[in-house]
Amino acid sequence: MNERDPHKLEEIDDPAGALAETGPSPAEVAKHPHGFAVKRTPVAVPSAASESRAESIDQLEPSTAAVKAAMKELITGAQMANKSYKREHFLIGPKLLPVSGRMLITAETGTGKSALALHIAACIITGKPLFGLLRAKKDADHGKPYFPVLNPSDVLYLDFELPEHIRWEERLSPLTKEFGVDFLKNIYFPKKPSELRLDAGDGFENLRRLNRALRPGVTIIDPLSSTHSVDENTNSLKQPLNRIDQLIEESGTTVILIHHSSPKKARTMYGGVVEKGAKERPRGHSSLVDWADVQLQLETLNARDRERYEDEDGPEITRLLGLDFGKTRYCATPHRRSIEADIGEMYFGRPRSPSPSKNGDNGGGAISASRSTG
Repeated sequence: MNERDPHKLEEIDDPAGALAETGPSPAEVAKHPHGFAVKRTPVAVPSAASESRAESIDQLEPSTAAVKAAMKELITGAQMANKSYKREHFLIGPKLLPVSGRMLITAETGTGKSALALHIAACIITGKPLFGLLRAKKDADHGKPYFPVLNPSDVLYLDFELPEHIRWEERLSPLTKEFGVDFLKNIYFPKKPSELRLDAGDGFENLRRLNRALRPGVTIIDPLSSTHSVDENTNSLKQPLNRIDQLIEESGTTVILIHHSSPKKARTMYGGVVEKGAKERPRGHSSLVDWADVQLQLETLNARDRERYEDEDGPEITRLLGLDFGKTRYCATPHRRSIEADIGEMYFGRPRSPSPSKNGDNGGGAISASRSTG
């Protein structure tokens, strides 16, 4: 019998190549003073089909690093349960316009929507309730404002219509009579609004950079039609709206969008006028109203309903505006109401003087702020 030399490597014939080395490398063997016995174990030779399946599995199963990267873009319900959120989630209450929300204000040309939007901006900055409307019903909420400002904020106002000197003389300067001068430090106007766009390209990148740097509490865009070149009557209108959402996501700003409503009247087959609701009045594709959390339609009340507060021979400097909420996402839709609008003095709120038609029956007091127009 031949004795096995413990210092000699054992060699095993493997003519078919069906065995594979699983032991140490040749370099390790050379370094060891006594050598190693090389173990060979049978291994399965993968077929082309199995290799293809393995590649498919690798493609379907992301690496741990990829999963971790994806999770940074997500949040679970458990994580939300452990987060500390701000106590107040709404900019304008009660539950009307949320922080980082979307408000759409629409009206026909000449109604005063831009002046009203600037008045709303002053209210948001100073914390004054919108329009001074107070609840008249004798209940627990008696005397409380209908639309309180819950989160006073600074405002970035993208004004595409008024030149700077007219904006100051006819809009901002009159507002100081009601709001003082301190709010002027917290409202910002781009010097070159034409360089800020909602179309893809440099204009939108300029707007993104400004938005990220300033991080305004509220951004007012006036009007939407000056910021893009898409066809408003198609769902292409979603493109600028999606870019507004991008601004909201990047900075947390609340957006108030000013837009025109259509003066066109729908008619029946017999020629009768079909009265449109507030949601049907905005010009363009229905995706615009779908996008908004709140939609407010302004109407100048017609001659039959309008009440004048000046001499018959004098110019009409005041008017009544109807406030008609077409949509609210987080609260019951408020009733239609009317406010006095004096654009020359930038006043929007409860009527400041009785109507001549009342003949002084109310003793000279203001008309009720809770008056409804419908």
